[in-house]
Amino acid sequence: MVSERFADITLSDGITTDLRGNIYLTDIEHSAVVRVSPMGDLQTLIKGRCIRWPDGFSFGPDGWLYVTGSALNEVVMRSRTWVKAHGPYPIYRFRPGEDGIPGH
Repeated sequence: MVSERFADITLSDGITTDLRGNIYLTDIEHSAVVRVSPMGDLQTLIKGRCIRWPDGFSFGPDGWLYVTGSALNEVVMRSRTWVKAHGPYPIYRFRPGEDGIPGH
């Protein structure tokens, strides 16, 4: 297998792509979502303290991109009671300006 360095990114947990070849990554270090262009350029799309450990992605209908805030850094090795008491663990959505395949 041959690998190639494509772009420099921050620590990430989730990944998806759109129909134009952009790559969307979670940025768990900065509570953000970033996009890497086909040229390798990195752009922060959304960022906020309320996005606790952004994790999974899915494109939805009408141009929405959904991202989960799993707060993994706050729940690992905790009891179910603690996890439940420190929720909610939301799903956010935003329009990145590009279309993707719903469900991906």
